[in-house]
Amino acid sequence: MSQESIKLREERAALVARAREINDKALAESRDLTAEERTNYDSAMEKVNKLGETIKDMETREKQLAEAEAELEARESRSIAPDGTAGAPGGAKPTGDEKRDDPMVKLYSGIEQRQSQVDNEMRAFNNFIKSGVQEDELRTLQAGIDTLGGYLVTPQQFIAELIKDLDNMVFVRQYARTFTVTNAESLGAPALDTDLGDAEWTSELDTADAEDMEFNKRELRPYPLSKLVLISFKLLRAAALNPETLARQRMSYKFGVAMEKGYLTGSGAGQPLGIFTASDDGVSTARDVDSGDNTSITADALREMKYALKGPHYQKARWLFHRDALSVISRLKAEDEQYLWSPGLRMDNEDMILGRPVDMSEYAPNTFTQNLYIGALCNWADGYWIADSLQFQVQRLVELYARQNSLGLLGRAESDGMPVLEEAFVRMKLSA
Repeated sequence: MSQESIKLREERAALVARAREINDKALAESRDLTAEERTNYDSAMEKVNKLGETIKDMETREKQLAEAEAELEARESRSIAPDGTAGAPGGAKPTGDEKRDDPMVKLYSGIEQRQSQVDNEMRAFNNFIKSGVQEDELRTLQAGIDTLGGYLVTPQQFIAELIKDLDNMVFVRQYARTFTVTNAESLGAPALDTDLGDAEWTSELDTADAEDMEFNKRELRPYPLSKLVLISFKLLRAAALNPETLARQRMSYKFGVAMEKGYLTGSGAGQPLGIFTASDDGVSTARDVDSGDNTSITADALREMKYALKGPHYQKARWLFHRDALSVISRLKAEDEQYLWSPGLRMDNEDMILGRPVDMSEYAPNTFTQNLYIGALCNWADGYWIADSLQFQVQRLVELYARQNSLGLLGRAESDGMPVLEEAFVRMKLSA
């Protein structure tokens, strides 16, 4: 076993240990993996599988080379030339059939064929680089058409890595309360809409007036979410990357993105109800704060938002803005031209606004036009519920697409979410 093989095995063992740590943490806390943990777990296991294939391929090549070298030494010791034309026993020259069957002739012939194949692959790939063909969105994965295969089948000299845009953060499920609906169609919880007034001081023989409490109900009904990807069997055999693992990982992330968009801007009709959707069933317009400007954000509005939350909510609250909005906030200045906000400068310090941490989401509103929402201050833990009846899973459809020589991967999930306590949220709305 070579030193490089030993090094790769050690790296693979470390990745397995990392994946085990993520899984054991979730099991110890009796919960499913968060979206971030799922991404990290899948990434680690993908690398484990990739390293396993690399190690196997490396050791196979070493074995083949050792056998070929042993054959060379044995033939040289009998003074037989590689082409089989001289030095045969008895001085006789080998016939044409003997040449074809000779192991060394086969070896050199195989080397020449592989070199020709590599040259053709490199020529074809260089033509693609020069032509500038636009890469299509990866939907149906097949090896016959480069764009549909995501250019996974490339000349051997290319490394097994995928170049893609940076994934956006998916964070709401880390903070909101998550429930699993197993034996019912929906999740319901009573809500106290009208509470009692405070107790009253009375005389010994007097009693305070009677009051009623009014109740309502919050109901979450998990909605289905699905995605289907086809992968050709040829691509599965020939790709430098593992297409099935790649498709599973990307679907897991994309499901998380769809859910996150629902938690922020969903309409509540066949999907989650978002916090930026004004609704009497979620966060009404009573929780809106005017930004003080119809195209920007003011420091006064941020302070007003802070004190629009009760103390216990504010201690758990987190700011939510798009990066465009945070850019505006970071440039707010006092009269002496000093910046009002100083983000955390150390790596272990979170960015804070008025003492509370900041979450940046690509799915938060970022259109600076009058009467539109531009940010929020959220106590997710107490104010937002998520109900799942089916965690993200992938079905492997082998026979259904057999006539197309393809494997189907069908991703499914069932989830819903909604604000259950509007006083846990306050939104900023640009002035009219």
